Amino acid sequence: MLLGRSFLYTYALLALALSATSGLASHSERCARLMREQAFRAEQFEELGYHQASHLPLATEFLVRGQPVSFETILRRSARVTLSLGINLQPGDRLLIVGTPSHFFNEFEVSYAGILEQEAYSMGARYVERRPHFDESATHRIRYGIDRKSATDFPDSERRFYEEIASKKKGWTLIHLDPVSNKFANVFIDPDRARVFRDAQHDLQRPFHEAAFHYRMPWTRVMVPTLEYAVHVDPHSELTNLETLYRVWETHIKIMGLDYVDPVAHWRKSNAMLGRVAERLEALKIETLRFRTKDGRTDFEVGIISGCGFIRACDAVDPRGRTFMPNLPSYEIFTWPKMRQVNGRMQTSRPTRLGQRLIEDLWVEFRDGKVVDFGARVGEHYARDMFRRNGALYTGEVALVDTRTPIFKSGLVSGQTIIDENAASHIAVGAPYPLTNSKLDPKQHDKHEVNDSPIHVDLSFGTKDLSVIGIRADGTEVPIMENGKYVSSLTD
Repeated sequence: MLLGRSFLYTYALLALALSATSGLASHSERCARLMREQAFRAEQFEELGYHQASHLPLATEFLVRGQPVSFETILRRSARVTLSLGINLQPGDRLLIVGTPSHFFNEFEVSYAGILEQEAYSMGARYVERRPHFDESATHRIRYGIDRKSATDFPDSERRFYEEIASKKKGWTLIHLDPVSNKFANVFIDPDRARVFRDAQHDLQRPFHEAAFHYRMPWTRVMVPTLEYAVHVDPHSELTNLETLYRVWETHIKIMGLDYVDPVAHWRKSNAMLGRVAERLEALKIETLRFRTKDGRTDFEVGIISGCGFIRACDAVDPRGRTFMPNLPSYEIFTWPKMRQVNGRMQTSRPTRLGQRLIEDLWVEFRDGKVVDFGARVGEHYARDMFRRNGALYTGEVALVDTRTPIFKSGLVSGQTIIDENAASHIAVGAPYPLTNSKLDPKQHDKHEVNDSPIHVDLSFGTKDLSVIGIRADGTEVPIMENGKYVSSLTD
């Protein structure tokens, strides 16, 4: 939908209504004026053949804890969290930023990737490289290439670039901007050719992916809402596109702790609290976790490998001893299930994303660790394809997430794993991340039958009525969660 003059009147009315009810006329009027100005510029771009405006003006203001805060301030807070905690950037580091074209291109002002770049250099970065994971150029290769082989032809310099990133000696770090969606991806593209291109691209980038997966380099995935994502999250909104994006950012500000003047300090405090919970869980010497909801749709047990421990997702450490946070936001504590000791039924409470495909209302029946039956209201054929992959019938991770997190309280169901897995307790089919088994002696991996599947897919099942019981070796039971929340003995 192209933005026209109707945008001006729609948002002006919205602003007037807000000012009348809240008494914050100046804040609302400034937002309305700035967005009208961008809409007008978008009309000029439209006349010249350019696409619509897809970013909020940097001067747009949000009401944060009773005070107006500019969008640019919000973005710079996000950049500082990402650089300081996400990758723990150090002077002399090289930085690779991967994202969609929407993260890299702003029609009128500096983009989010540009702000990240500015902040990184101010913190001492030696070099910053931007790489879209799928852009208009890739679309052209797939759509107009003379044959399938043309989609797999990459110059040797590209391969050497990713090999260099994987090298410990070069000091590379990685920031991956989510959501993984983009308007070029599904426009008049042959799906077979697209799959060939993606497979070839993944093979090209294999050294880099393996270095990140095995924590040989600091990396993080951070959620930065785009217009495409906002419209996906709220597809039936009666608001215009930019108004929808504004509303999604209002939620995102709270989810990412950007409503704090010093969000870095906020996240350090949150991580410390999760650390205390993890330590107390380990002290309980739990061997089995039992998950149940009051409606009985989820009722299963998971055996826990002793010695693996309960780990915060912010506990990642690279070979040089640098700590970093692979996910932003991050509210989970997870551990490693015994591969053949998962039994019962699990019902997902949030969508499961596989690339651009969604599976909704998935239920899974486990017996002796293996998926023996499943079904879904939406995307069952995608689930079938997933479980056909090597090792996907067994699990590799189980995670606890308190429902008092900002994500769960917001009610947001994003369809993006980085958000949904941090909103609810979940279990992953496929391989565990190396961080999960970092406290386990590698010599014990064969003994515990480590799942070496090529995939890792989180299935969220946490709800407000979820109870979690820990069972010790002598059979005694200790409460872990009640009504989706950690018991007070773990948090106080």
